[in-house]
Amino acid sequence: MKDNKKYIKLSLSTAILISIIIILLIALIISVLYIHFSKNTNETNSNNLSENLITYENSATNNTQSIQNASTNTSSTPSIESGEELDINDTVVNSLVEKLNFDTPSMASIYKTGGFNTSTIPNDLILRLGWDNLNPSDKSQTGDGLKETVTSSALKKSISNIFGNDINYTDSSFSPVDVSTFHGYSAYTGEMGIVNYSNNLYTANVFQGGGGDVPFIHNELQKAIKYNDKIELYVNPVFVDSEYIDENNFNYTLYKNFDFDTETFIEPITEILSSDYYNTETNSMSNQTVANLANRLDTYVFTFKLDSANGTYYLSEFNNAN
Repeated sequence: MKDNKKYIKLSLSTAILISIIIILLIALIISVLYIHFSKNTNETNSNNLSENLITYENSATNNTQSIQNASTNTSSTPSIESGEELDINDTVVNSLVEKLNFDTPSMASIYKTGGFNTSTIPNDLILRLGWDNLNPSDKSQTGDGLKETVTSSALKKSISNIFGNDINYTDSSFSPVDVSTFHGYSAYTGEMGIVNYSNNLYTANVFQGGGGDVPFIHNELQKAIKYNDKIELYVNPVFVDSEYIDENNFNYTLYKNFDFDTETFIEPITEILSSDYYNTETNSMSNQTVANLANRLDTYVFTFKLDSANGTYYLSEFNNAN
C-alpha cells in the first residue's frame, strides 16, 4: 500500500524559533490577564478603603459628639449635697425622735407599708398615725371610758403636727390596728375594731385588757444627718417576741425581720430576759444588747423636711436604706 502522508521537514533553528514565539504568546496572555485582574482588585480595595475611611470619619465624629455630650452632661449634673452628722442627743434630733414615738401597733403599720412619701402614703396610715398622736385632752370619754370621741379638727391638728399643713387626706372610718400580733392589751372592739367617722366626729369603742409584756418593735437610732432643708434619721428595728416565765420576768426573743403577710417573726438573733433588756436608768435598751446587735440589723431612714415658713421639721418620707 502506498503511503499518502506528507511530511514537513523543519530545520532545528526554525523549531526553536517557533517555540520561542509560542512561549512569548503565552507570556503575553498571562500578562494581559494579570493586569486586568490586578486593576479590578485595586479598584475593589480602593472602594473598601474609601468605605473604611468614611466609617472611620463617622466614628470619629460620633466619638467627638459623645465626648462633647458627656462633657455637657457632666457639667449639667448637679453635685450631690453632703450632709452634716448630728449628735443623736441633739435637741432637734430628740424632737424628731419624739415625733416617731408611736405605739408599737402604729409603728408596725409603718413597717408593713414598707416605704412612702407624703404623696404615696396610704390614707388609713395617715389617720392611724394621727389617732396615735392625739393628746389625752383631745379625746372625750363616755360610758366609763369604754367609748372615745374625737373631733375631725382635733385629728387634723394631730396629723398636721406629724406631716405639716400640706398633707392631703380624707376623713373616713379606719382601723387603728392592722397588724394583730402587736395589738397590745388595749384593743378596739365593735365592728372589726373600726374607728367610725360621721358628722365630723370619730368614735371608737375601747376594751382595756391586762397581763404582761406583748410583742413589740424597738427602734435603735443609729445616726442623724442634716442637709440644707431636711434631716434624716437612720434606725435599726428589732422585732421582739415575748414569752411569760413568771410574774417577774419574760423571755424576749429578738428577731431581725417580721413577715407582715403571715405575721411571723423570722431570722432570730438572740434571747434575753426582760429584766436584762432595759437600762433602768435611761429607760432604753441596754448597751450590751446594742453591742450584740451591731451590723446585724436592717436600716431604715425617716426623712423630715424643713418648713421654712415656721422653721419646723415634718415627716416627709420613710424608706428601707439597705
